[in-house]
Amino acid sequence: MWDKIILILGGSSILIATVAWLIRSIITHYLSKDIETYKAQLQ
Repeated sequence: MWDKIILILGGSSILIATVAWLIRSIITHYLSKDIETYKAQLQ
């Protein structure tokens, strides 16, 4: 029984970490694009 609980929690943790990393990467990508656009407008 404990094996199944640990397996489910471990799988969920890995899934949540992967989704969080993906969201962070997307946000960072869009922010860097905005910064580059802003730099281009300043010049």
